[in-house]
Amino acid sequence: MVKMAWWWGEKKGSRGQSLIEMAFIAPLLLLMFIGVLEVGWALRSQVVLQNATREAARFAARGRYLDFSKTDIQRIGYPYVVQHELDSIAGQIPLSVVPDNANSTIIISHVLVDTGRCGGGTSDDLVLSPLTPGYGHFMATFGVPQASRVDFNALVQQMREENERFNCDLQARNPDAIPSVNSVIIVESFFPHQLLVNIPLVSHLIADQNGVVWLYARTVMRITADARGQVPSAGEGCEVYPIALHTSTLDGRQPGDLLGDIFNGAGNGNFGWMRWSPAPGNNSQTYLVEELRNPRLSVNEFQDASDPNDHTLNAGDWIWGLTGVVNSNDVRDELQRLVDNRTVMRIPVWDIAAGTGSNLSYRVQRFVKIRLTGFDLDHKTISAEFVGEDPDACPDVPLSSATPTPVTIASDGFESGDANGGTGWSNSWNLSNSNAQIVSQDNPQSGNYHLRFRGGAATTTRMVDLSGVTGARLQFWWRAKDFESSDRAIVYIYDGAWRNVFEVNNTQADDTYRLADIDLSGFAMVSDFQVHFWTQIDSNNDYFYVDDVVITGHR
Repeated sequence: MVKMAWWWGEKKGSRGQSLIEMAFIAPLLLLMFIGVLEVGWALRSQVVLQNATREAARFAARGRYLDFSKTDIQRIGYPYVVQHELDSIAGQIPLSVVPDNANSTIIISHVLVDTGRCGGGTSDDLVLSPLTPGYGHFMATFGVPQASRVDFNALVQQMREENERFNCDLQARNPDAIPSVNSVIIVESFFPHQLLVNIPLVSHLIADQNGVVWLYARTVMRITADARGQVPSAGEGCEVYPIALHTSTLDGRQPGDLLGDIFNGAGNGNFGWMRWSPAPGNNSQTYLVEELRNPRLSVNEFQDASDPNDHTLNAGDWIWGLTGVVNSNDVRDELQRLVDNRTVMRIPVWDIAAGTGSNLSYRVQRFVKIRLTGFDLDHKTISAEFVGEDPDACPDVPLSSATPTPVTIASDGFESGDANGGTGWSNSWNLSNSNAQIVSQDNPQSGNYHLRFRGGAATTTRMVDLSGVTGARLQFWWRAKDFESSDRAIVYIYDGAWRNVFEVNNTQADDTYRLADIDLSGFAMVSDFQVHFWTQIDSNNDYFYVDDVVITGHR
């Protein structure tokens, strides 16, 4: 009997110990199980995103879907690539870049590197990227603003080395081979992956306050159609021949017309030649021959005659004149080569000249394309056929990086369920009474909570420090329901004085969430800047909702 009691007591103790051990280990096992689910779910989203990004890059690289000789985003064709990526996703992840409902980002970039013939130095190199002044159109961002993660300087250097090495090998095998062009398309995709379970004290280590982890995919693919020689659709630099054409010569002319004499210089001793910089030795026949032989000198050596800090040739710039007829055999040979090859040449059209002699300069009005038909330098004439206007030449498009992507200064999606949530604010929301509440009912725009106003007057205010901020914008989603004619919802801001910036009345009360986007750049950026929502609603059955309040700008 004693032995049985001892055994029973031992059994009870063992069972109790197992329960304690299970109590300790069960949460860890549960956490590991959830972790496996989260990782698998995230990997699935990442694979879908990467495959779609690769398909978009392949689509852009394998054919002439993008035309970088244009400067307008729509005319270039970026939307075709975006649509192909969305079609490839086929709803597997909820990626959207539609302006009114964007949650993700697609960035498409283009880089062109042509180092020319082997051993030619850098004077015949052409390098175009989103960082090249005037080539901001070589990048387009769709959806939520994001900064590209591509190191374009490092990429250009790598492409330069590859192109030079390849062209040298090519020339060694065939001296007459056309140099290859290294042209790539880059597609970047950003997607806000939502965690399945938002675990307190754990999820914030890998996700934001809303349980979102931003996934990123990138594909760089060579545009093989550009490999053998530069083609206009790959993108053109401002490659210009140094012949001065006065605007009056083109009056009434149509493409295909013969222009007669286009050698339209100004001033004594200047017969229509140009030079790209005032550097010593450039006012010579040797330099003119090099200009005719290598039109990329206008890309690599240009210096504005009126602004020595301007090295990008555009309409409105001033080009140095080159004195004398320069009637040498070398010049004749280069002109004859252009005539024989029927080379289509881009030349500047000038409208005003200033200075005399070696200080002469021409103001560029625009650029056109011509084809030389003959020349007689003894009689100071050059004749040509007018090919057409060149409106997209030498673009003066803002540099992509010149306008940095705005950053979020303050935001609140009300997902904390109280007035203290969000980031970047100086204090909590000041809710005036029970008519202004943060609730989970009535279908928030996103997440589980939004701000609701109903019945009578109500306000809520929050402060944010905007000192030093530029380009500030206030964005929020709003919805009005069952407003009568006297019902109002007004948004004020405080920048030292209260100002009405947004108002909703009964004509807009269709119970649909809409995005408000308010430019704050015209107001004072003060340390006690405030956002104030005010409503006057007669009935408890009338509602005004606010969700996802965001202030962006540049610090």
